[in-house]
Amino acid sequence: MVFHKLKQNDEAVFATNNYDEINFESQFWSCYIWSPIIEQYVAHDQIGTYVYSVIDQTWQFDPPRCTINNLPAYIEQIKQIPNKPTWEINLLPMQAAYLKQHPIADFQYEILPNPGYADYIYLASDLANYPGKKFQDKRNLVNQFNKLYRSEFREYQPSDLTIVKQFLTTWFNEKTVGVWNDNLPIVNALENYQAYGIKCFLLLVDQQIIGLTIFKQYPKYVDILFEKANAKYKGSYAILVQLTAKQFTAQTMINRESDLDIPGLRKSKRSYNPIRIIERFVLKPIN
Repeated sequence: MVFHKLKQNDEAVFATNNYDEINFESQFWSCYIWSPIIEQYVAHDQIGTYVYSVIDQTWQFDPPRCTINNLPAYIEQIKQIPNKPTWEINLLPMQAAYLKQHPIADFQYEILPNPGYADYIYLASDLANYPGKKFQDKRNLVNQFNKLYRSEFREYQPSDLTIVKQFLTTWFNEKTVGVWNDNLPIVNALENYQAYGIKCFLLLVDQQIIGLTIFKQYPKYVDILFEKANAKYKGSYAILVQLTAKQFTAQTMINRESDLDIPGLRKSKRSYNPIRIIERFVLKPIN
């Protein structure tokens, strides 16, 4: 099995062995846009498709792309890769459950919860309307925003790239801890948005960008790839999330991805009342 660096023409390989789940790794472009800052490698054989990223000198494998019954054989293939550094395999709930019920012989490992990578799933109609008592605080924030500011929400145009870059630089520089500098992946996405089939919308106040959302729509759901707003504008995130959700039909599932174990981000994502949280697990070899 020979790995090569992830490239655009690997999209077909992703589709060959994919899992039927609403999670961001299940689609090629949701992974590929991170290539400017994360090394990603892929290989394919008769058992399945293997994808790993190099993060902190660890090979982090995506959830296995194979049939559930082939999980032991899939993991055995990974075990046989020579000269591996530290490695681990991310698992979806059904995969973790299967391995707990069918332990792999002659292999010591542990399966642990990985809450920082759980995906938050929302119903578009909830975010578009903020209905009921549980969304009262979001409605209040939207009302305050609309009273305070004259805003515009419009689709991104290539001529916007320079001012978007300025917004991203300012946004990141104002953060102190707990965030990734994802400016390069965002710029990569915008420079290739037509080829990648993604969309971007901008939130502006007085012709200045104060927020953006970048997403890709799939047959079963929408993946929110990036979502940023200037929190100095009261209610900016609440209005950005709402206006984005209004772009989709009421029953559309929206994946706003994970909280990366950042407490403030976790609190924020839970405050929008997800209808489902797709748990994550990680398999780690022992010794």
